[in-house]
Amino acid sequence: MFLGVVVLAVSATVAAAEKPVVLAKMQRFGCEGTCPEYSLVIYRDGRVDYRGTLYVKQRGRATATLDAKQLAAIGAAFTAAKYFEIKLRGGCADDTPSTYTFYDDGKRKAAIDHDSACDHRGRTAKLREQAAALTVLEAEIDRIVGIERWIGTPAEAAKLQE
Repeated sequence: MFLGVVVLAVSATVAAAEKPVVLAKMQRFGCEGTCPEYSLVIYRDGRVDYRGTLYVKQRGRATATLDAKQLAAIGAAFTAAKYFEIKLRGGCADDTPSTYTFYDDGKRKAAIDHDSACDHRGRTAKLREQAAALTVLEAEIDRIVGIERWIGTPAEAAKLQE
């Protein structure tokens, strides 16, 4: 019986050591129209988990792998956006596209809900600047992971909306 307890403890330790660590997440929510709805989870080991739900070329789950240069580009995109300084939280409308992002740089973690329809409504210049930085960040994440393979090119997206 003692041997069984040791084996279980070692197995649990190995499983915990192999658990992938999340670097970043992004989820695009739908809208009243035909906005693509999907989520990405990017792990520190380079794995990307995709899940598409609406108005995407590929529904369901898929995976890809980013190389070290692409992972560094993800980190650089969050740094360029000054992600940990952004004060935007929540949205202003239920029927517009919004995006949730999460980032863990190994020292800090943050998550932001970005409703792009609210970017210019009653916000200070600083908050508008931060909203614009989020929009650039979100597009950069899509570019780095090669999102078009899953959601389609603009021409393919137009056909999905017909």
